[in-house]
Amino acid sequence: DEPYLDLYWTDLCEQRNGDLWLFGKVRQPTTTTEASPSFVSACVVVQHNMRNLYVLPRQTASGSDDAKEDVEPDLQAVHGEVKSLLQTHVLPKTAGTSWASKPVQLTYAFDDPTVPRSATTYLQVLYDAKYPALPADVAHPAGSVSDNIARIFNAQASITETFLVQRRIQGPSWLRLRAPRATTAPVSWCALEVILDSPDHVAPLAQQHATPPPPLTAVALKLQTWVHPKTHVSEIVAVSVTCHDRIQLEGSSDAQHTKFQLSLIRPIPTDAGAVATFPRDLDAAIQQNMPNLRRQANERALLSCLLATLGAWDPDVVIGHNAWGYDLDVLLTRCAALKVPVWSRLGRRRRTGPPPKFGARKDYAIAQALAGRLVCDTYLSAKELLRETTYSLTNLAATQLKTKRQEIEPADIPQWFQSSKTIVQLALSTLFDAQLIQTLALKLQVLPLSHQLTCVAGNLWSHTLKSNRAERTEYLLLHEFHRLQTLPPEKHRALKDEGGSKAKYAGGLVLEPKKGLYDSYILLLDFNSLYPSIIQEYNLCFTTLDWAGLAGTEDNVLPDLPDTEADRGVLPRVIQSLVERRRTVKKLLKSETNAVRKEELDIRQKALKLTANSMYGCLGFSNSRFFAQPIAALITSMGREILQRTVDIAQQKVGLDVIYGDTDSIMINTRINDENDLPKVKELGERVKKEVNRLYRTLELEIDGIFRSMLLLKKKKYAAKTVEEGPNGEVKYGQELKGLDLVRRDWCIQSKDTGRYVTEQILSGQESDIVIENIHSHLEELATKMRAGNLPLEKYTITKGLSKHPNEYPDGKSQPHVQVAMVMLKNNRPVNTGDHIPYIITVSEEAEAEDKKPKSSSSAERARHPEEILRSNGALKPDVEWYLTQQILPPVARLCEPIEGMSQQVLAEKLGLDASRYNHAVRTSGDIDADELIDYTPASSLSDTERFKEVEKFYLHCYGCGVESQFPGVYHVVTNSQTGNQNTVSGLHCTNPDCLRPMFWGHATQFECFARISNNISIWTQDVMRRYYSSTIRCDEPGCSLETRQLSVVGGVCLRRGCNGKMCSVFSERSVYTHLKYMESLFNIDHASTQWNKKKKKQDDSYALVKNDETIFKELHKVAMRGLESNGFNWISPAFWNGMFSIAAKQ
Repeated sequence: DEPYLDLYWTDLCEQRNGDLWLFGKVRQPTTTTEASPSFVSACVVVQHNMRNLYVLPRQTASGSDDAKEDVEPDLQAVHGEVKSLLQTHVLPKTAGTSWASKPVQLTYAFDDPTVPRSATTYLQVLYDAKYPALPADVAHPAGSVSDNIARIFNAQASITETFLVQRRIQGPSWLRLRAPRATTAPVSWCALEVILDSPDHVAPLAQQHATPPPPLTAVALKLQTWVHPKTHVSEIVAVSVTCHDRIQLEGSSDAQHTKFQLSLIRPIPTDAGAVATFPRDLDAAIQQNMPNLRRQANERALLSCLLATLGAWDPDVVIGHNAWGYDLDVLLTRCAALKVPVWSRLGRRRRTGPPPKFGARKDYAIAQALAGRLVCDTYLSAKELLRETTYSLTNLAATQLKTKRQEIEPADIPQWFQSSKTIVQLALSTLFDAQLIQTLALKLQVLPLSHQLTCVAGNLWSHTLKSNRAERTEYLLLHEFHRLQTLPPEKHRALKDEGGSKAKYAGGLVLEPKKGLYDSYILLLDFNSLYPSIIQEYNLCFTTLDWAGLAGTEDNVLPDLPDTEADRGVLPRVIQSLVERRRTVKKLLKSETNAVRKEELDIRQKALKLTANSMYGCLGFSNSRFFAQPIAALITSMGREILQRTVDIAQQKVGLDVIYGDTDSIMINTRINDENDLPKVKELGERVKKEVNRLYRTLELEIDGIFRSMLLLKKKKYAAKTVEEGPNGEVKYGQELKGLDLVRRDWCIQSKDTGRYVTEQILSGQESDIVIENIHSHLEELATKMRAGNLPLEKYTITKGLSKHPNEYPDGKSQPHVQVAMVMLKNNRPVNTGDHIPYIITVSEEAEAEDKKPKSSSSAERARHPEEILRSNGALKPDVEWYLTQQILPPVARLCEPIEGMSQQVLAEKLGLDASRYNHAVRTSGDIDADELIDYTPASSLSDTERFKEVEKFYLHCYGCGVESQFPGVYHVVTNSQTGNQNTVSGLHCTNPDCLRPMFWGHATQFECFARISNNISIWTQDVMRRYYSSTIRCDEPGCSLETRQLSVVGGVCLRRGCNGKMCSVFSERSVYTHLKYMESLFNIDHASTQWNKKKKKQDDSYALVKNDETIFKELHKVAMRGLESNGFNWISPAFWNGMFSIAAKQ
């Protein structure tokens, strides 16, 4: 007969005095059973919450050294030391302060080897949550806490965590509140307020008594701001709010339903120093076009009206687009600046005084101000649920809602206040945006899906809405370990630089791809949820790992697999439960006919899938509370072993050709070309499946896809023509693109469109000549269209995300998106970490008219926001030549690389670019690609003219004529300028036909000539070596071509952010050897004679060196050979041949 109240809780707020405020909905009493239930908001103040400490007594040993044994700890002594610690660090020494303790049996399952893993007696300590938490350095010092205390656990657990876990509250749900009493004074803006004297009076309502969740009330909020020209502060000029009071949590909601709407607008000064007033005919325009628009005298009146209306509507959810990043920040900042008294109506806590000041913890301050109302930010939700180029409202409206939206920037706001008509249009646009935001949230099912995710994990709904995946997994495991009476790992505060640290263990296996274009069927086989399945297959868990065996080992040492007889671990059991629950829901979904019920089941199975797949992530994420690198490393190690075993089975047992594999999937070339042989392709896949799946209990290999043709470029980069068979046997073709430039955000839209066209042509199955002709024609038409200015501006837009605040980039001046973001900040536009910034590389109108290159060589300095280009009235235009060179040619060249008859030089020519720039690819230290071995001619078989055409030639200055000429070598032909006769002479003669003293290059004797040429050979050789050691390295990506002397710490990767090219020496080892070989060949008599005989016009045409000249050339050859002999490029160690032939002999 004890009084109770049933509350459907949605949010929870923690107070400094230790109280917890629960917010939610309660059902109003109705007079008849037929009436549809109605609900009102409620606030429940839960008092006398307790902090929980678990104190591990220190084990002491007694007896002789030979027979020491553990002595049961003295809990009375532990109690005394706990009292001393609490009074020193936490509890004030005043009357009435008390705490309690009792012994409990707990286990431990984590990485601290000093903590016993079996059931151990701990002292549970309880004290009022109004007192602070025990400092971490006291609870976990380097050694023992005190003489009788080894460790103190759970000291840093929040009151919220303790409440949710100990009361076993699994997300938003019905709670039964026992013995509630009314508040003496209102503390919130809710319709009902009660107080509970203990958290023990809160319990989840039994499933059989629970009713469906009540519908929620949500408002969609949209602000229009401008920057005041004098104060340079963002101010609110217009606001629109729509109210939907039937948001369903277990299905879809009616997107067209809107109970209330509110639109407010206030005047701004149109001229400097002018008074802010509306046009006289505004009322008539409002009455005619937007009767619900309410004009306000100033910004303070607008905010007061907005907050009063929100208080009257009392929404459970506030929906906005970029609400956390901008709208709520501006709203609270303006409330504080204008001292709006009712600012706290934005949330449900009744507060006096000004809004909280924003410091480093801006999000926390906003969350406190909106406590009681959930914030649904469609910007954050879209980033988690969708894969888009940019997550602006304009783009999402186009892609998700198929609606065109007009973008209004703060800088353009004054233009909208020029007339009554445009003022009303501004208000209508603001209202339309609010409606778009509401519709987008409902289409993405953000609230039902996040509700289900929170119910599965048992965390706070407000945190799920902020895409806090790590917390979801953390709370799921906290609930499970609490049920098993196992201590969870301690919370730790991550260091600032830990967030960007990469995993210190090897990831998944990626096989070397067999590059090329395949016109036969390709099978894609994939393991279902590989890592979660490995956890189940091998029983990998904190509770099954031998942590003691890992103590003192290096981080890269893999632990042993758990014993097959070990008890089922927590992680495998939790994952198995999620998988089985999802399987059950999917069965119900398959047989369900009711549309509303199907929506509900679909949302539930999505939530279970997302939760199961995120379990592995908590193990490898260094800032996760359940971070366990040994388990994560063991999982990836087993994944690599499983994939390699699968490849071996497919190749050796089934006899198929595996062309690629990545982490959990393999691709098989079936060598079947006939389109009618699709059943045979499936049969091959089933054979591999059967052979692999028989080895495992939970791991399942499935046919994930079939490709009709495939272009495999490199690791994680391919394009394929997919095959899908319908229920009636009809075959549909599609396209799958992975890792290519055209699916990345940092390429312009036109680059992606061109890439798609080229890919479609390559995979079309047409004759090679037709494909090449189509691609060439398309490129020519595109280049003509771009140079004529007929391409829409949006096609030039490139988008790139900010990984940190623009001011934190050390190399921001070289990154276009950072430069644009800096300009946006300067113009008081919202820019946050994670935003995707659009930009276009421009050229000024003057530079284009004068046919000049842009004044700034840096493309980053010429980057502009698309809206800035539109406002320039033609003064700024896209730099077409830059786009053709950097955005069109590189991705197309990469796609066409495997196609015979397609070269980058020809592609550049079709685009109207200088083809000579792409004549020779930058080469590494002489390496030859496998593809180049076809029709390959060794350098030794080439003529000197061909072999040494790129070499810097050897010149001599003649003392007889004063002309510097190229040294010809051993022989050369001199043509008489008067008679035209040709004579073969020694290379020791000047090559100038007009020289009066050609012998010995003008020197008096042959010895002087020898000394001078010998000296010049040494100088030339030294210059070659100096050029090599001072040479720069250049990116081999044509669209990048970065040239620098700076070396990367990770090998030959390009230093330019976002480039996938390889840095190669401009003057490589091969070039050095070729230069030295050229010098040696100039003085090699035998080699010169062979080359000369090949060029002779007549068989009887011969020339023999005089003996003195022959002697000089032999001596000069020795000088030239010194450089060549000291070069190791063309030398192979005898050990290589010995090893090769010894292996061959054994075989």
